[in-house]
Amino acid sequence: MIEIRNLRFSYHKSGSVILENVSFSIEPGTCLAILGINGAGKSTLLKCINRIHTATAGSILLNGKNIYKMSRREMARQIAYVPQVSSTSHTMVFDYVLLGRKPHIQWNITTEDKKIASDILQQLDLTKFASRYINELSGGELQRVVLARAMAQQPKYLLLDEPTGNLDPRNQHEMMSIVRIITSEQNIGTAIVIHDLNLAIRYCDRFLLLKDTQVHSFGGLEIITSELIREIYGIETDIIEHKGRKIIVPL
Repeated sequence: MIEIRNLRFSYHKSGSVILENVSFSIEPGTCLAILGINGAGKSTLLKCINRIHTATAGSILLNGKNIYKMSRREMARQIAYVPQVSSTSHTMVFDYVLLGRKPHIQWNITTEDKKIASDILQQLDLTKFASRYINELSGGELQRVVLARAMAQQPKYLLLDEPTGNLDPRNQHEMMSIVRIITSEQNIGTAIVIHDLNLAIRYCDRFLLLKDTQVHSFGGLEIITSELIREIYGIETDIIEHKGRKIIVPL
């Protein structure tokens, strides 16, 4: 698993603290939703885990090994990160997904690398876009292609920063359903920064809620209550059950 222990982060040594004493874990086969208001440090936390940012204090362990003692290549074979905003360069979809094989390529791209990229495109129903250019895709199509590139890394852990942002409701559910299936079938540990609470409780198993730089709550679906939502977001809600699913209804 990935273990985060007493993580602290600030952009400058004398600057304001963004994260303080943050501890939790990301376990294989589970989807973890990272929740909190804007500015709570959710995206910053993912960047710390992926070593885009360097933690000021604390430790991040990947299967028991400190990530700061790992090479970038070694990390990239284990962790795939999908940021909020992805480039829309004039690159063909197949080539873009194939770039996800970079951490595994020794000298040249192999037949196996191409097969892995093709298989992932098929799995995500993207084969028909293989010869299209990235900048010709819709928002929903692009999000799936970016996910495909991440999956081409064959990661053990997947970090997604707002993968449903700017998507219509249908594409939001399709994206979260794909992530849920991949997580379960491939036993990947997935962490998702997400704002939509109903999407979170439908597709995720575990929940990390940040407030005032720290972990307010961490656990399973049982921790998601109207009281907790009031404390984190400052809004009143009812949590009802419909067709066997919990739904959060703002009052």
